[in-house]
Amino acid sequence: MRVRLKSVVFAAVATTVLLSSPSWAIEPNAVARALGAALAQGRQDAVGFTDAFERGGQIVIRDLTIDLPEGAGTAKFAESVLDAPVENSDGSIAAVSLTMTSGTIRGNDINGSINSAMMSDVTILSAETIRAKNLDQGILYRTATITGFRFVPKDDFGEITVEKMEMEADNFVDYQAQASRGTVTGLRIPTKNVPPGPISPQSLGYEEFILDFEWDGARDPQTQVTTIDTLAVTLRDGGSITISGKFGNTPATSASNPELSMMALTQISIQALSFRYADDSLAG
Repeated sequence: MRVRLKSVVFAAVATTVLLSSPSWAIEPNAVARALGAALAQGRQDAVGFTDAFERGGQIVIRDLTIDLPEGAGTAKFAESVLDAPVENSDGSIAAVSLTMTSGTIRGNDINGSINSAMMSDVTILSAETIRAKNLDQGILYRTATITGFRFVPKDDFGEITVEKMEMEADNFVDYQAQASRGTVTGLRIPTKNVPPGPISPQSLGYEEFILDFEWDGARDPQTQVTTIDTLAVTLRDGGSITISGKFGNTPATSASNPELSMMALTQISIQALSFRYADDSLAG
C-alpha cells in the first residue's frame, strides 16, 4: 500500500511538473536556429551562434550571426533574449518579447551598428513557412523599438544615424500587417552626403540634416484600399510636409519580388489626397 501511495504521489508530481513546465523547455539551440533563419529569409544554412541557454524562463542566445544574401556581408548581435517562448502546433515560436543588443553589420555596401532592437508579442515563423510564402522576413510583432542605429554607406559617405524608431503593427493577413503606425526620430544625414548643386546646404546654414518621420495607415485587404491618416516628414529648423489620403488598388507586395512591386505601383489609383507644408527654415 505504501509503495502504491508513493507511486501515485510521484506520478501526480511528475504530471504537475510536465503540465506547468516553463516555456524554456523548448531546446535553446533549436530556438537560436529558428530565430536566425527567420532573420535570413528562411535560409537555415546562413545562421551561426556561439551559445544558447535557458535563464529564468528566457532563452538567451550569444553572438547570433546571419550571413546576408548573395555574400553581401554579415549581421551579428552579441545577445538575443526571448522571454517565455513556446512552440506552436504549426512549428512557429511565440514569445512575450524579443530583445537583441549590440548589433553590427559588416557588408560590401554598408557597415553599421544597432544598440538595441526590442519587439513585443513576437511570432517567429518556421523556415518552411517563410520559404513557402516567399516572405521577406519571418518575425511578426505587435510593437518594435530600435535605438542607436548607425551606418556608413559605401564610397566613404559620412555616417548616418537614427536615434530611435518605434513601430506598431496590427491586423495580420497571410503574415503581413495591414495596419501600421510609427515614428523615426533623429535621422541625421551629413551634408557631405548631399549631391552638389547650385545651392549647398551650408549656404542655407545647415551642417547636417536632422529628419523626423511619422506615419499611420491601414490597408483593407478586401477592398485593397489603403488609408493614410498621416505621413509626415519634418526637417528640424527647416519645414514639415504632411500627407494624408486614400489610395485604391494597392495589393500586398513583396520586396523579394521587385517586378511585382513596380507593377503594383503603376496600378494604384488616388481616391483622395491632402498635402500640407509648413516652413520653419533657417533661411526663412
